[in-house]
Formats: sequence, structure tokens, C-alpha cells
Amino acid sequence: MKAAIAGTGLVGASIGMALRSAGWTVGGWDPDPEAAARAKELGALDTVHGSLAELADADVLLLAGPPVAIRETVRDLATDALVVDVAGVKGDIVHAARHLPHFVGTHPMAGREHPGPDAASAALFKGAAWIVVTDDADEADL
Repeated sequence: MKAAIAGTGLVGASIGMALRSAGWTVGGWDPDPEAAARAKELGALDTVHGSLAELADADVLLLAGPPVAIRETVRDLATDALVVDVAGVKGDIVHAARHLPHFVGTHPMAGREHPGPDAASAALFKGAAWIVVTDDADEADL
């Protein structure tokens, strides 16, 4: 399986680490190229991509950034991949993603006091609750 992560801070890099430890191939992009490069150095990514558009061919595209950025991203996104977001605010994002054939809004209930890929851990979500918004989501995508 191939995953792509847009946003390689604490949450995105932690998910990347967990996916890679489970055998996934993970590519990533971040508007801060240094964050993406650091996430790769730490083992969260196999590949750093130069743009968000390069991520659209993954099986799963994870959007891990601020809610406003995620909302703007999904508005213009065109992909057949399963798109999953991890923002804490859902209404605007779920609404903006209605045109996507495969979208599931989520919010992991885990974090740390420090941001960025240096604080990431593959174990960050072990035992944590993960809210899944089922609104308009296809059963197979859930």
C-alpha cells in the first residue's frame, strides 16, 4: 500500500512512522521543505515530494495541517485516492470535501506538548481514541 502525507509536523510524521513500520510506502510534502526533509531523516517518509499535486496518485492521502489549510486544499483537490484529514475542526472541511469520491474526516485524540517532526513517534496513537466522521462517507472507505 502507498500513502501520501501533506503536512509533516507532529501528527503527519507520527502517522508516517506508524505506516512505514506496518510496511506501507509513504511519500510526503510540506509547505516547509525543511520539515519534510526532517521527517524523512527521522524515518517518517520514504520520499519527499516537491508539490502537493505529486501526492494524488497514492492509495491514501492524509491531510495533516491547520484546519484552514486543509479546507482550502480539499476544495481544489482532484484525486481518486482515499483522502483522510486529521484536523480538529470538521464541519467546513467535510463540506469542502463533498466533491471527492473518497473522503473520511477524522481527528486523532493524541498529541504532544512539542510540535514538528522532531516530536513525532510511531507509537503516538497507540491506545488513543480516533474520532471518525461518518457523514457522507462510503462504508468501504470507513
